[in-house]
Amino acid sequence: MKRFVRSLAQLAVIRAIVSEVEQERLRPIIFIAHSLGGLIVKKVRKPEIQYFDPHEGLRAQFRIQLNKDFKEVVGSLQTRCVSFYERQRTKKTLLFVSTQHIVVSRESATLDITGEVTVPINADHSTIVRYRSAEDHNFSITLGHLRDCILGPTSPIEERPQPPPKHRNTHYLAPRMGRFFIGRDAELQRLHDQFFPPAKPRPLSRSVGLIGQSGLGKTQLALKYAVINRDQYDYVIYLNATSADSLRNDLAKLHKTLQPAEEGGDAVSGALTWLAETEDVSWLVIFDNANDLQDIKDIVASVSPAGHIILTTQDARIESSDLVDSAFRLELLSPEEAKNLLLSRAQLHRSTADDVDVASQVVKELGLLPLAADSFGAYIHVRHKTVQQCRMLFRSAPRHMLSYRPELASHASSVLASLELSFETLDDDASLLVSLLACLDHAEVTEELLRRGTCSQPQWSKSGEKEYIDPASVGISRTIIDLTRSEVRFDKAVEDLTALSLVQITSVRESGRSFAMHPLIHHCARLRLDKEKLHEMLRQALSIVSHVAPEGGEISKERKDYESNLE
Repeated sequence: MKRFVRSLAQLAVIRAIVSEVEQERLRPIIFIAHSLGGLIVKKVRKPEIQYFDPHEGLRAQFRIQLNKDFKEVVGSLQTRCVSFYERQRTKKTLLFVSTQHIVVSRESATLDITGEVTVPINADHSTIVRYRSAEDHNFSITLGHLRDCILGPTSPIEERPQPPPKHRNTHYLAPRMGRFFIGRDAELQRLHDQFFPPAKPRPLSRSVGLIGQSGLGKTQLALKYAVINRDQYDYVIYLNATSADSLRNDLAKLHKTLQPAEEGGDAVSGALTWLAETEDVSWLVIFDNANDLQDIKDIVASVSPAGHIILTTQDARIESSDLVDSAFRLELLSPEEAKNLLLSRAQLHRSTADDVDVASQVVKELGLLPLAADSFGAYIHVRHKTVQQCRMLFRSAPRHMLSYRPELASHASSVLASLELSFETLDDDASLLVSLLACLDHAEVTEELLRRGTCSQPQWSKSGEKEYIDPASVGISRTIIDLTRSEVRFDKAVEDLTALSLVQITSVRESGRSFAMHPLIHHCARLRLDKEKLHEMLRQALSIVSHVAPEGGEISKERKDYESNLE
């Protein structure tokens, strides 16, 4: 009897085991594979999850056939495939030389098949499958996708645990930003939204141009963006694009920094190849002072799809070019921002009401230009002057004040020197036109005035007859007459001046355009002329106005102003 009961018990156990085996056959299998373990998974008929397999790192013929067979299996079965890929570099040391690189790139770690889910993990090749604890964020991400394999997706992908922003050990290869940066919140937000648009999977732009005249703070804005967003990038790189030579020199230095073990060959090409082809590396490059767009257009085009680019330039023509995805003009500081910058730079922490009032007037005289306000404030601090004393010095010795650059300043040049770089690039026609405009009203000069002032004008003679007065007969130079009468030459000069933001077009009418100059550009354009040249240009300006409004007619306010200038 006992033997019979024992036999029944054994039979029950056997039946239970058989039943369990049958049930196990109906349960799905989830394979978790890391690195080369993925090769074994590919040989299994019905995989459920694939974890980080270097699909591309095999011998070509074997890899192609293996991937082809695996894709056919996945395509013919209701199979869920999840591919994770590393986002951090793995450090390796060989013969006392340390290197860091992505072991398996995103392209190699994913299959590019229909229905595949790709998941980035903030880890390197080793730590991608090593978790510190059950609270590890990477573990939560992996566990969520495992749960989906068993139960099916229970929530939209965007609601599942996502990798946190990477706390990168960013390689910051750029100058230090000035410590007295003030304002520009809207511009910083606009830059951020171009590269990282809210609620959109892809950036609106991968390259952005910052346009504005010299001294407007384009470089400082780009550096400020780089500093506050450095965790978004593995590399922040600054390149001096003032000229083709300076750009090539910085690229050669960059190549030496990025790939010190590589010797020989073209260093510039090596740096560009690294920027264009290095996988799974996020970078931001600042092309600074790119005022000659022809010099850099091929370089920018070769690397722009691979990372983020900020290009600072005075050339407004970038707005209508294909060089960048988007561009916007930098405006002057607000009166409040300019005043605060001056007082902060002067380190007048206990400013009197008089200081604040005079500072508000000074920044308006400086045209709300950030570089001028910064330099003026530094002068007050270093020379131990009051704001009013420096204001009077600016009026009596403007060349001295505009040539001042504080020691160890974040900006490379004084106001006068930075503008002179722009003036020096002008050809003869543009240089002549800007000198003439500098001797007219900075707020507005009409094209109609210039053209009428250099054409024959009707005038009543003493005998009562109408006669035409040739502009050369009243002292207007033939070079100015020829320039204003040639529409092609005049338009080219205007284009060059507006491209460098030395002149602005304030309106366009049937009668012609209206021109304006920033007060400091207007002032510096005069200061760069020697006394004899300035006196001659003032005479030319007065002659043009007099030719349009002769003594016998109604004398304009402009004419009186120019007569007082000559005195």
